[in-house]
Amino acid sequence: MKIISFILSIFVSTSVFRMNSSEYSDAMEASENYILLDVRMYEKYQVERIPGALYAGERKYLDEIAAHLDKNTDVFIYCSYGDRSVEVIKILKRKRFKTIYDLEHGFEQWYMDKMPIDTLKIR
Repeated sequence: MKIISFILSIFVSTSVFRMNSSEYSDAMEASENYILLDVRMYEKYQVERIPGALYAGERKYLDEIAAHLDKNTDVFIYCSYGDRSVEVIKILKRKRFKTIYDLEHGFEQWYMDKMPIDTLKIR
């Protein structure tokens, strides 16, 4: 049975959705099982972030988080402007995550759209 599951997982493709701030927020709210990953530089994560986001801006942190997640977990990612997310999407696709949501234009657009922000400083 494990062999059949493995073979089937190879043929399952990843769905990637690039969304504006409002759509992204709605998708998180609608998801029953998701994780939110901030893939910006740590210095930016320390100052402000989308509420509930985990830091995954370095490969070792991304790999550690991904290793403990069910591949069916919806993965929401964002970076500062949208550039870094492209590389993270490639990594998550190789790790066979099924559904990835990317915040179009990144955190900067989220901020400009006056969406909720956690500003509790992290050391």
